[in-house]
Amino acid sequence: MNNNDLIGQIRYSKFKYYDLATNSMKFKSRPVLIIGTEKETGPCDLTVLPISSITKKENLIEGYDVEIKRSEFPKTGLSPKYSSSYCRTSKISTVSSYDLSASASCQLNIAYPDLYNVIKHAYSNYQETLF
Repeated sequence: MNNNDLIGQIRYSKFKYYDLATNSMKFKSRPVLIIGTEKETGPCDLTVLPISSITKKENLIEGYDVEIKRSEFPKTGLSPKYSSSYCRTSKISTVSSYDLSASASCQLNIAYPDLYNVIKHAYSNYQETLF
């Protein structure tokens, strides 16, 4: 498989986080949108945008957190627990291909090209604020 085929996919990845309740580092599985690969083939690092439920609306970053409503985009494979999730275009992360789920939840750039382009535009706008 060519790693470039991963670009545009939503997959689940293992993420490290700090648990305040236990004062320790833990891991959780969370959906990510893959936007880049380090190499064309083989195991490598991937550039991703995390997808989050964002339960506290004051934590939304206007213009950069793109809403993904389950009612409008039912084929995303995101948790049915939430009516909306958000692609966090200002929270760029790197994950190892070893930490990805075996299969894609959705090939977003094919299933919902308009949404994918909104995310690309928001990410591009965010990049312009750096440096």
